[in-house]
Amino acid sequence: MAEVPRPLATERPPTPLAVAGRPSALTLGAGIFDSLGIRDYRWLWISNLFSFAAMQMNFMTRGWLAFEITHSALALAVVTGSWGIPVVALSLFGGALADRVRKRNLLVITQVAGGLIVLWLAVMIATDRIQVWHLALGAALNGAVMAFNMPGRSSIVSELVPREKLMNAVALNSMGMNLTRIGAPALAGVLVGIIGIANVYFLMVGLYILAVAALLMMPTVALGVEHRESILRDVAEGVRYVRSQALLVMLLVLAFVPVLFGQSIQSLLPVFAKAELHLGPAGLGAMMSALGAGALLGSLLVASFTSSAPKGVLMLAGGLAFGLSVVLFGNAPWLVLALAGLVLMGVTSQVYMTLNTTILQLQADPAYLGRVMSISMMTFGLMPLGALPMGAIAQGFGAPVAASIGGGLAAIFVVGLTILTPSLRRVR
Repeated sequence: MAEVPRPLATERPPTPLAVAGRPSALTLGAGIFDSLGIRDYRWLWISNLFSFAAMQMNFMTRGWLAFEITHSALALAVVTGSWGIPVVALSLFGGALADRVRKRNLLVITQVAGGLIVLWLAVMIATDRIQVWHLALGAALNGAVMAFNMPGRSSIVSELVPREKLMNAVALNSMGMNLTRIGAPALAGVLVGIIGIANVYFLMVGLYILAVAALLMMPTVALGVEHRESILRDVAEGVRYVRSQALLVMLLVLAFVPVLFGQSIQSLLPVFAKAELHLGPAGLGAMMSALGAGALLGSLLVASFTSSAPKGVLMLAGGLAFGLSVVLFGNAPWLVLALAGLVLMGVTSQVYMTLNTTILQLQADPAYLGRVMSISMMTFGLMPLGALPMGAIAQGFGAPVAASIGGGLAAIFVVGLTILTPSLRRVR
């Protein structure tokens, strides 16, 4: 008989739903950077900064190179989708592993693996042997690494910060990612024209090395669960646990569908840049940076919320606004309006996703947190997989039509779930 998981000593009871009639006025707090005062969390945040910078530069250069080689929106979507398939297929195993091992060590191993994959692509590009299938294979390998990295990276936060600072810490994680979304793509776009794509990839390798060095400054946090028999049994237990928690199911559905139909449009930014707005790689970098700037504003906004903020209402409002902003961006006839739409997409998507992640972490039993977060992290894989039908629509009918369909479906879904599930609006 399988041994029942032993929860962490610091196990928290799930956060209760707000009591009906309780005041829900939004209050902003002053301690936006509170969690960075915690040493171990600060080293995690620094590591994330280097890792996210490498990831954002990789997204930009890989997409640009794939479109340069093939001149096909569908081929670009296939390369991007190659990253998402292993994320979806392996994330549950990554979450189970995160609940079994010391998470810092898991992060170190996966970061080293990510750096080696980028190094291989750098050599292939430098020796002029790169083909589109190399980019697809590299994307798939990166996706496999991310499937094991992200559940550990997400769930370790609750081990490093106290409960009352969790929303702040999650928001600051997002802020770090979005700082790199502003600077890294723009820097990569400029460097492609100055030093070439191969050297940009070698630069990414250096960023992975710095990310690992920062992780090694953290302690190896004690195991949260002992003496499990099988990782397959762990996966099954995690799925059964999630299915037994109606609120977690709703939150995970909310994490999946709008991202699948809305954020997948982001993978088509090279098409919008080159085919719709007639821009070069620097212009694409500027578009990605605008998206990152909006996301940075969104994460700073969430970091300023106090623990009494009406998280459910704010999350649902952010999801609706995100879908509408995708439609606005996709149909913008001028660069300035397109950039404004991207900023709005960044703000609203970040408010939505950060609050969704925070509520999940507050509601989940810590013994299952890695597996719960692994299901949530599968949305990263669904985003490029959603790019496949959106890429096909863009190829046949144009990128603006694809954006209108994706953003519209995301908005309609959030509105429908808000009407049908009023309990979500009461989550605090």
